[in-house]
Amino acid sequence: FNIGIAGANFSCKKGDSFLVSKVIDYNSRSILTLPHQGKKLTCTPKPTTKIDIKNTLVDMESYGFLKASKKFIKDENIFIQKVVSDFLDATIPSKEEVYKLIKSYYNTHQQG
Repeated sequence: FNIGIAGANFSCKKGDSFLVSKVIDYNSRSILTLPHQGKKLTCTPKPTTKIDIKNTLVDMESYGFLKASKKFIKDENIFIQKVVSDFLDATIPSKEEVYKLIKSYYNTHQQG
């Protein structure tokens, strides 16, 4: 299970969370998929403010995580959950903001 932050280039709110079903390596355009219903995510090698792939989450690590995980874990047991931290602007979220976003996600989704 990988949970983290991602930028978004579609209409949503900061703090919204999405399960990921498709991860695209931006440079090679290689695609890895998961059997869950979810959003697509584009993985870039460095922070970016523009991306030519529409309706996508954007981060820098999910492709590597998924590629490595698929070598050892069945696809149905791999989950990537991303919390929206920005909208591909130049602002980098602080550690405190990331902590609050992830904590808010956890508090909303913990089992009773």
